[in-house]
Amino acid sequence: NFQSLFCNKKVLELGAGSSGLPSMTLGKFSSSMGNGNTNSNSLLGYETNMDLTCSDGIDEIVTALRENVRDNALDHCVRVQHIDWNDYTNLHEKESIAPNILSSSTSGSKVDTIIFADCIYNEECAMALCRTICHLLKRPGGTVLGVLPDFRVGLSLFEARMKEDGFVSIDLPIVTTTVEEGERQQQQRQQQQQHGNFACNGGNGKDYRLVLWRDNS
Repeated sequence: NFQSLFCNKKVLELGAGSSGLPSMTLGKFSSSMGNGNTNSNSLLGYETNMDLTCSDGIDEIVTALRENVRDNALDHCVRVQHIDWNDYTNLHEKESIAPNILSSSTSGSKVDTIIFADCIYNEECAMALCRTICHLLKRPGGTVLGVLPDFRVGLSLFEARMKEDGFVSIDLPIVTTTVEEGERQQQQRQQQQQHGNFACNGGNGKDYRLVLWRDNS
């Protein structure tokens, strides 16, 4: 559920692109970084105390991402970082090119939860993402939450390598909502609170899967 994945956790989005929508959505629930203040407008009704970083590997995209986070007044709770997956493809598991890449007010450089959405386009990309996850996620005990399309080159390789690296995957149900369905939307929010499902706003999500990987190493 939301609390086990994000509350009091160090969270990293990989391949955020210029929009960083998953991170900015989480930022609405996040506590402020560095000043001890919490978000009094939490939609969940409780403090999240989330340490949140969104990232991409292309300089121009990182610049645009940082601007979008600032324009949405979320720069107090969403950190923007340049992380290039290619830097991790040839490293041994115990090696590190930047041990303090995610250092912040919380201890250590590893993260509790990694999220990503629709960012696998070929086998090379799949391998790079998998290796980056293995280097930056706390193990044992880390969790990965990803949105995958139904079919694309590299997906089967990515899922196979995650399994080989000691992760167990679970396909999560997607609760669909639309702006026009006010009453139904409220019912689904109640279901979300009761069952821990995730909402996919603005579409039916039929062409995508929401997958949770837990470290079983």
